[in-house]
Amino acid sequence: MSTLPINVIIVDNRPVIRRGLKETLLEEHGIILTAELDNMQEAIEYSAPSGTVYIVKAQPNTREFAQNTDLLIQKNSARLIALSDHADALAVGASLRAGVAGHITLDTLPAEIINTVRRVAVGMTHVAGIPRRDEQLSTKDAALSKRELEVLALIAAGHTASEIASFLQISVKTVDTYKSRIAGKTGLRTRAELVQFALSRGIMK
Repeated sequence: MSTLPINVIIVDNRPVIRRGLKETLLEEHGIILTAELDNMQEAIEYSAPSGTVYIVKAQPNTREFAQNTDLLIQKNSARLIALSDHADALAVGASLRAGVAGHITLDTLPAEIINTVRRVAVGMTHVAGIPRRDEQLSTKDAALSKRELEVLALIAAGHTASEIASFLQISVKTVDTYKSRIAGKTGLRTRAELVQFALSRGIMK
């Protein structure tokens, strides 16, 4: 992890939530709370250092959220962490597709919030707060091949079959074959289950 100071901006219009995040961040050495803002429009207009980490109130299923996320990233190479009220694999997937690099919830412990901030600050993707499924699935990811794990990670990041094919330089039909193998080995059938499985096991870093 980088030893350089990390600039963080909180973007949330709920005073209680902002206060809790502020207390957590200010207790950590090497993290600078640059500003507290009410909404994404204020964040876009605010002059922040390049590479600032923004903790933003999640609105993943709105076009405006995706557009504002893209504007922030283009403006100053921002790294975004979405804050949701509760853990939801589909919401996490939508946030990641919108360009968010991290995800936390209101139940995320302070230490994990800091861990997420530090990982996102150095260019990693990190998701906290996704509950594990039944422990009977705990060893099934070990049966997946390296390529299947790569496909699973890309699915969790919200990429389509055609995008995955382009990234891995394989055909869409081959991607579909890998998806079928993953489903067969894990016993998971829906996209929501596959996303949750990948995120909860740290397959997608």
